Amino acid sequence: MSEQQQTLSRLKDLSHIPYTVTLDDDPVMAKIIEETLSIKNFAFVTSEQLLECAEHLAPIGAFIDIHLKDECGLDIIPRLRSLWPMTAIIVISGDESDNSVTQALAAGADDFVRKPISPAEVVD
Repeated sequence: MSEQQQTLSRLKDLSHIPYTVTLDDDPVMAKIIEETLSIKNFAFVTSEQLLECAEHLAPIGAFIDIHLKDECGLDIIPRLRSLWPMTAIIVISGDESDNSVTQALAAGADDFVRKPISPAEVVD
């Protein structure tokens, strides 16, 4: 069974509870978000992995990193926004540039949080 199939199987069991998803090539970020929010988080490391499952997901929040290994996380936001119109999409990045915030919001993100993530910022 592929990793995506395992994730989908777990999601069917959890369809009655809220959860978030994270797209980040650093697996620690998903753990931090899950512990901070006390809500189950499903982690993806590439846009392709997330998009393979996205139609079957209904997260209450999505945390998207800008700088992934071989891609830009901002590119997936319009697709996620069309699939999940009511989901809060939060871009996370260590990028200090104000331009990154502007690009994230223009792509359809609801908010931007700088890394390292502060638990207080995630909860607000």
